[in-house]
Amino acid sequence: MATEAHAPLTPTRIKAFRYDGRSRDIRYDASPKSPAGFGVRCYGSGKKSYVLQYRPKEFVGPSKVALKTVRSKRPLKVLGDCDLLSLSDARLKAQELLEEVEVGLDPDEDRSLEGISLCDFLPVYLETKRQEGVADKYLYDLQRRVQNYLLPVFGDRPLTAIKRSQYHHVYLGISSGERSISGSPAPVEANRLHANLGNIFKVAEIKGAIPEGYSYPTRLVKKKRENPRKRYLSDPELKRLYRALEDEPQSHALSIVQILCHQGMRKRELLELSWPDVHLDRVSGRECEPPHIFVGTTKNGDKMFSVLSPQTIQLFQHLASQRTSDEAVFPSPVIKGESVKDIRPQWKRIRAEADLGDFNLHDLRHCVGTWLGRLEKTELVISRTLNHRVKSVTEQYSLIPNETKEEAIKELADWLQEQVGPPILKDISDGTLAHH
Repeated sequence: MATEAHAPLTPTRIKAFRYDGRSRDIRYDASPKSPAGFGVRCYGSGKKSYVLQYRPKEFVGPSKVALKTVRSKRPLKVLGDCDLLSLSDARLKAQELLEEVEVGLDPDEDRSLEGISLCDFLPVYLETKRQEGVADKYLYDLQRRVQNYLLPVFGDRPLTAIKRSQYHHVYLGISSGERSISGSPAPVEANRLHANLGNIFKVAEIKGAIPEGYSYPTRLVKKKRENPRKRYLSDPELKRLYRALEDEPQSHALSIVQILCHQGMRKRELLELSWPDVHLDRVSGRECEPPHIFVGTTKNGDKMFSVLSPQTIQLFQHLASQRTSDEAVFPSPVIKGESVKDIRPQWKRIRAEADLGDFNLHDLRHCVGTWLGRLEKTELVISRTLNHRVKSVTEQYSLIPNETKEEAIKELADWLQEQVGPPILKDISDGTLAHH
């Protein structure tokens, strides 16, 4: 006897259904209470599920306003297990899904993120970018900006409730310094945050957390012009800096400032450095053969190394001789097992003693680039030595050997030694000079 494909469904009839061997054994509901396409699917395992077969609709035309039924598609949506969902609830669920289809929504889309707040979506965004291979360093900076500037204002709001006018007010406040963490105008930080928020909304649209084609709050907000900071140490200022370091007691700041002068690293790369990433020997066949520090990966996942000069090796050897059990090269005096977060108070004292004005630690990176230029190193060698982000396509594919970086760093270290003398090394115990 042939299976009856259309019959009014009742709980008793559903319980009596048996799988008939078809690849899709579906018994459609002929009850007038039931929406079209609603039925029960039987499986070979004995399981039965409520299902809905429907024709989706899509927006057509230039304005994407008119809806048209897609005749070529008939998706099958599983609504739930017949043992767990009642017939009346399943019919109601099917009716609600068909109503969504009528307004152009796809019942098969995952809409679990709809209405999610910025605070709750941030981990989703960060995990998505990690899966795409984006470096942790980039994600750390992004998370810091969002937590500092956006979560206090918009954190508990759904993404669609972040108004452009309110975001613009925050953006202008950071640019002017009224809302910046430093208290000074920060157009660069504002522009980075602007790009971060735009990317968050792009991923939110992909994930279905906001409607497709939604107008992001960053749209129409004009980015502030960035004036690159051009602050370098003159030769007299460099000598005053080292005279101030001579008077500095043994501290993280004493070593950090000297290493930054020699290596031109980013401050955070050095502060968060751990001993497993410090390699003071030369190993043939290693990815970076000369003595070096592994400083992390780029946004695209490329490894970055800072090749060391003999003078910097001296500094690290001295630090290693006084190392405790910590893995951090510069361990936090407050939180065991973590790196020091900043040396701002010490730097302010050193800077004042050396009469350097508004000179900040990141400016030492600019100095190293300038000094390498004085030693007639090419822009490409300088960029690669400092792990700069290169802009031109030619530079992106122009690699230089690590030995070339080592040569540049050695010349710089020798030049610095001529200007200010050898590295300043002090013992932890009494702050006296260990060697100079």
